[in-house]
Amino acid sequence: MLQIDDRIGRIRNAACYWLTTATLSSLACALPAIAQPGADLRASASITASSERSPAEMAGKVLDGAGTATGWHSAPGDNRPTLQIDMKTAQTVGRIDLFLGSAVADNPLSRANFEVILSNRSDFEDGVVVCMQGGTALALGALLQCDWPVEGRYRYVTVRKLVEMQPLAINDLRIQSTASIKGPFVVGTRKPVYVSSQDEDKTEAEFANDGNPDTAWMPSASDARPTLTIDLMEAYPLDAVRVSVGSGAKGLQVMVADDLAFTRPVKAAPAAGKDGWLSFAPPQGAAYRYVRVVADGMVAIKEVEIASSRPDARPLRTAWMPKARYGVFLHYLKDRADLKGDWNKTVAAFDVKRFATQMREAGVGYVVITMGQNSGYYIAPNATYDRITGYAPGERNALRDLPMDLSAALEKEGIRLMLYSSGGAPLRDPKATAALDWKDNQSASQTFQAHWEAILAEWSARYGDKVSGWWIDGMYCRACYSDMSRPHNYNTLARALQTGNPDAVVAFNTAGIVTWGPETPTHAEDYTSGEITVMNRSKPAIRLRPMPMPPFVKQSRWHVLSYLGSYWGDDDVKYRDDYLADYVARANAGGGAVTFDIAIYRDGSIAPGQFEQLKALKAKLDR
Repeated sequence: MLQIDDRIGRIRNAACYWLTTATLSSLACALPAIAQPGADLRASASITASSERSPAEMAGKVLDGAGTATGWHSAPGDNRPTLQIDMKTAQTVGRIDLFLGSAVADNPLSRANFEVILSNRSDFEDGVVVCMQGGTALALGALLQCDWPVEGRYRYVTVRKLVEMQPLAINDLRIQSTASIKGPFVVGTRKPVYVSSQDEDKTEAEFANDGNPDTAWMPSASDARPTLTIDLMEAYPLDAVRVSVGSGAKGLQVMVADDLAFTRPVKAAPAAGKDGWLSFAPPQGAAYRYVRVVADGMVAIKEVEIASSRPDARPLRTAWMPKARYGVFLHYLKDRADLKGDWNKTVAAFDVKRFATQMREAGVGYVVITMGQNSGYYIAPNATYDRITGYAPGERNALRDLPMDLSAALEKEGIRLMLYSSGGAPLRDPKATAALDWKDNQSASQTFQAHWEAILAEWSARYGDKVSGWWIDGMYCRACYSDMSRPHNYNTLARALQTGNPDAVVAFNTAGIVTWGPETPTHAEDYTSGEITVMNRSKPAIRLRPMPMPPFVKQSRWHVLSYLGSYWGDDDVKYRDDYLADYVARANAGGGAVTFDIAIYRDGSIAPGQFEQLKALKAKLDR
């Protein structure tokens, strides 16, 4: 039985931050033995608050060094409680520790629904959200660790309530520099999990590495040799593996390997444990991707902590998306009526400079353009595609590299470029489909996946960080990609797309129309494909959810894609300007992003009516 967990993104020491399916919630960190404290950056800092409930609960209590004995509490009637620390100069922040709650008249709502922001402006308009707590309240006095050393230097730390008219209470807040954070780091929390079985009525596989020792994975009663395997997504040098067992630890072993089949397993030696944890020491001098826990007979594994001297991944790649506000999607395809004719001449006619100017005037934060689709004609050269399919250069792949030219023009205007690709071969090109071993979108073979990954990797390597992300269509055969024991799967496809830019964001469209995200298929996805037919706020279950809205669905950032006109590529308008402005503002406020499909003409100009509507949208959001 395969159980694949959903990661939350690329973060440091993920053990202190976790997500649920329906709501976003964080977890008090219980790893004092692993997370090493460093120098506190609060020494010269000042603190302000939007309100204070009483003289005994002033903002300064958060920095008085008294820990949970004192603290700040917002006053009743404070519409959006906010606490801000000014470190006076920009610092490289490595970890933020918050102790939550109030010893006087505590309200659980004061320990829920807030975010932590790093910024260089006091209004945090340039901020990065580094930690967020959803609707589930943390325990009174709990420690929330935001172990997320972000790139860059920041002056302000802001804690802001996400829900209006709810209180916020903080006992103590500590800020540590990146240089002061010493390993080992926890790298296995919320990573993909495979189990031999599970007790369906009582437990889930991800309970074994969700960062919460109060939950546990249990195998089925008939499983004589329960096995749990964690995929770290990449190889790490491992310092220690700790296992918390609720019951039944007979014959417990820990093994590590560099492949999921464990063809060359290495046993981790038992080490001294404490506080009810069993410790194991992996061999040193090598890096391993997979960690397996095996028991003889029934067992309840509460938590598996995997420590490495190397920190886990990067800041969340999608942090820029809500700041970009909205983007546009271009169906620049040969089978469009106005784009038929000689394909090389068509692509050569695209005026990237004029297009980029229009995008700046329209307030667009990013552009997504189709590389190609079912016709088999693409907007850029690709030697790998030509080699596999037998086509000559320029016969199906344009001689002009339109994405390269477009990225250069957009970059001058401060606009990002993203690329669309189908997840399958061009359906209306029999020669290509045969060469690529493609039958239909319900049976993507391993051979096809190997070919397609190589084709996409060539583009990715060429563009590097000129491309900020990918939107992959037609990924309808989930079974074709979800078996991580096979050579090609969701993970290998994502890695191919990120060949040239490890920070490129990836979405997989797995269910067609009206899939805004609850069906996000894999931890390898960074944002939801979000394809919907109507941007209608009256049906929040499948469309825009009421604010405040957690910005993540499972691990993927909330994102919606729909057409501005009557259908994909149509050049009319069907929404009122104020309706669109409200929709985008609400989505951005909740940490989400919105992409509008618009009409694009042969020369790279956009429909006049849609251009005017986008300019009106910009004006309304700028107010």
